[in-house]
Amino acid sequence: MNGKVIRFIKLWRMSWGIEKIRGKDVKNDLHKYSKEGIIVIQEDNLKNVKILNLETQNIKVKKNDFKNWIFDWYEQSKKSDVIKALKVKDTSEIIGLIGFTNEEANKAIYVDLIEASPMNNPKNKIFRGEKDYFGIGGRLLVEAIKESYEKGYGGFIYFDAKTELIEYYKKEFGARLIGIQRMAIFEKEAEILYEKYNGKR
Repeated sequence: MNGKVIRFIKLWRMSWGIEKIRGKDVKNDLHKYSKEGIIVIQEDNLKNVKILNLETQNIKVKKNDFKNWIFDWYEQSKKSDVIKALKVKDTSEIIGLIGFTNEEANKAIYVDLIEASPMNNPKNKIFRGEKDYFGIGGRLLVEAIKESYEKGYGGFIYFDAKTELIEYYKKEFGARLIGIQRMAIFEKEAEILYEKYNGKR
């Protein structure tokens, strides 16, 4: 993907604002696409607009999978209940991974680990200097929120954040500090985040 500008647009909350690209109003085209995943508008040198759907699926990680990624997802798969991959729909391109664990005693889903693919992660040594996609982290967190809803926890999830990311999680996802580095997304904020990507439940 070589797009210079990529925007994420919610399908079901049009008041969020649909931007015009070189005079082309894409709002009227969105009804053609399902609400699975998020809609990505890729703008290639302000000439070509592509609309793509993303999807998630549970995966089993093999020992030599994801070698260019920062974290060892094979080892993580032994610890997490679920590993989910975020993919461009109808392709094999994986652009993000999340591992999470059901904590029935806490009535919560604990997010063990989350990572964007090498080409979308500035901390990866093979990152080229320009992301292909934005918003991967939010879309993956929604998968944990979805699992929380399915377990009857009301969307409640929590995780441990690196110090430099605490303010980012607060601002972008409405997460709150519940410890020195432990953060939680409570029911109200979980609903807002869920609806941003999936529409109303």
